[in-house]
Amino acid sequence: MNNALKQVMTDRRLNIKSKAVYSYLDGLCSDKNSCYPSRKKIAYDLNVNYDTPKKYIDQLVYYGYLEVVKTRENNKFSNNLYVLIRKEKRSQITAGALNWRR
Repeated sequence: MNNALKQVMTDRRLNIKSKAVYSYLDGLCSDKNSCYPSRKKIAYDLNVNYDTPKKYIDQLVYYGYLEVVKTRENNKFSNNLYVLIRKEKRSQITAGALNWRR
């Protein structure tokens, strides 16, 4: 297990579904830091409702593990680009200071 994935899996602030989404994206991105699956594909592959991944992607963004870049093609929005933030050391903010919806 790489260090970034280990850090995500041991972060108690993250919901188990957030960890599943990160692990999924980590697998798709393989040795790159970014990939661009559609939200429909993410939901299909993880066998969840279409709207479910967004909540957990937002949690990963909030805690600094993921960046979402909106891409445009022919002046219309295309798939999001998901960039995994693979920092070795990440500042740990106390759980009491953050009020993440669970």
